[in-house]
Amino acid sequence: MAPGWAPSEKEPRAAAREAAEDFEARADGNPAGLRSAADIWNEWLLLRLRAAPGDPARAADEELARSRLFELLGRALDAGWADLEDLQGNPTLAPVRDAPEFAALLQRARELRGGP
Repeated sequence: MAPGWAPSEKEPRAAAREAAEDFEARADGNPAGLRSAADIWNEWLLLRLRAAPGDPARAADEELARSRLFELLGRALDAGWADLEDLQGNPTLAPVRDAPEFAALLQRARELRGGP
């Protein structure tokens, strides 16, 4: 078990969201930590994408996860992380690669690396 983390009596979806929020708060300002926090939200997004289509919370959870993912990737870029290869090749990011927000982040990463 990770230090500072304890199992929750909450419903698993709520517990996972709480853990993602906690990790995000601890990563503040650290480029690698922010990128890792984005990964955690991405995993939560993938989990919600696999949820039953009739789950009433699914759409809201997907929107939350996408917005947190994009915000954290942007904050990681602002903090100095600009791993263009990761953004372009990480298979777990495939579900969001077609999003305009992702294209904007990719362009920012290119600019930070000195490319077009």
